[in-house]
Amino acid sequence: MLLFWHTQPRRVALGATGLLVLILAVPVPEHPFQETPLLDKWTHFVLFCALGWTYLNASFRSLAGPARTRLFVGWGATVLMGGLTEGLQRLLPWRSAEWLDAGANAIGATLALLTWLLLKRSLSSQTL
Repeated sequence: MLLFWHTQPRRVALGATGLLVLILAVPVPEHPFQETPLLDKWTHFVLFCALGWTYLNASFRSLAGPARTRLFVGWGATVLMGGLTEGLQRLLPWRSAEWLDAGANAIGATLALLTWLLLKRSLSSQTL
């Protein structure tokens, strides 16, 4: 699987996008943690942090140009996807769209970018 992550980053990103849309489009069943404060926001945050990593990997490995541009494309695509999924949820009668969810999506994408940059800097500063 890790080899596929490196050799087929666009397919991984496309698969993650499809899975995310499927997860966010399906009605949420009743569960014992329903009343947990901000659970929905944390879920959005974690999902979009993971999606951000897949988009950053795909843009960094698949696009030409300066690294800064490739990272911005990966981050921007994640934030855009966060807005689009909220728009999709607004169209579905069994889901609801919230600005706070879109904010949690963007914060997750930003954390993915920051951890990507920190990891990249850490790995590039190590001498072998």
